[in-house]
Amino acid sequence: PPQEGDESGEKSKIVLAREQLKKSIETLPKGVWFNVVFYSTDVQVWKDPPEMVPATEENKQAAIAWFMEIPADGYTQTFAALGKAHDYASGKGGADTIFLLSDGSPTGPDSGEPLTGEALEADYQVFLEKNKIYKCVVHTIGVGRAQNRPLMQKIARDTGGTYRDANRD
Repeated sequence: PPQEGDESGEKSKIVLAREQLKKSIETLPKGVWFNVVFYSTDVQVWKDPPEMVPATEENKQAAIAWFMEIPADGYTQTFAALGKAHDYASGKGGADTIFLLSDGSPTGPDSGEPLTGEALEADYQVFLEKNKIYKCVVHTIGVGRAQNRPLMQKIARDTGGTYRDANRD
């Protein structure tokens, strides 16, 4: 099927994000347990928290099929998605690592306007405080030219994770 993209033929952010998520899931080794939280205007989960599933071929393909069908729309609820990811860390043997794929430009939940300045810092501090409880390492993958690279790098650095730019893959 034709690739979604803009008039220049460049892949859209959602296509890049789906490709990166697919690649990440396909390379999960045996013995790993995972789940998927997908977000745009709303936060959607593949399996309800705190359920994690083993990285079998069947589960990997089912997760990929699930998120490939979700339409992308408007907003980027980054901190709501990170909060939902923490719900998977709360159970016995819960998640200890989060992979955040994002254009790194969080938007307000109602306005869709980019969070900046004090509002962005306030949401970030709420995330960091909650992460002190769960101690999740967050690896970030930036998608799209307009990504907020400093934010994505900061999230990774402050949680012991790494940052990668998907546009350079």
